[in-house]
Amino acid sequence: FGTKWSGLPFFDVFRSECFIERKKTGQSFFKPSLLGVKTIFRLKEKLAGDWTDVDYVYYSEADQVLHIRDARRVLAAVDETRYVSPHRMQPMAHPLDLPSLKTAEAQKWLPRWSRDDLRRIENVGQLAAVPDVPRGAPSQRCCVGRSECVADGLAGARETFSPWKVETPELGLVRYDGSLVMVAAHQGNYGALLFRGCRLEDAPRGAHGPEPCP
Repeated sequence: FGTKWSGLPFFDVFRSECFIERKKTGQSFFKPSLLGVKTIFRLKEKLAGDWTDVDYVYYSEADQVLHIRDARRVLAAVDETRYVSPHRMQPMAHPLDLPSLKTAEAQKWLPRWSRDDLRRIENVGQLAAVPDVPRGAPSQRCCVGRSECVADGLAGARETFSPWKVETPELGLVRYDGSLVMVAAHQGNYGALLFRGCRLEDAPRGAHGPEPCP
């Protein structure tokens, strides 16, 4: 479908076998997490081979839509040893998007974790209103620590990730151009809901728009 009927400009397609054998039984089973690793290796092969006219690769999942303010400034920061990673916001069920969540009737059928999330949202003071950043973020920024996720003690290292599953998370919520409500954060541990949180702030104005994060 993707290459024949979708109308999207595909120019190459990778096909990978993501099956491995179980150690005890020897039976093959599907392991989808292999897909990401195999894709990385195929990309490296392609970039060193027949993708001679490709300078940059945006590597993501198909449903992750990239919003970028100044592509030239971003690409100028990328070289053979450095990559750029966008914020990846985590959607959170919120009454602003799903008004029925705040009704008394909803408390009868909502699962426990959804009720817990609503209580956390109320505890951080964002049950009634959430900031909505206009498209292109003309005057806003959301900064995270510069650690490379190693144990260096700097903000942004794994040991400084902020948990969502606490009574009052040290995390904020945000919307982008009318999107669903999301946790304002950079990459993190999405299984455990641990985030490199960021705080939305007005950025000083520079010669080419809002100043980047320090």
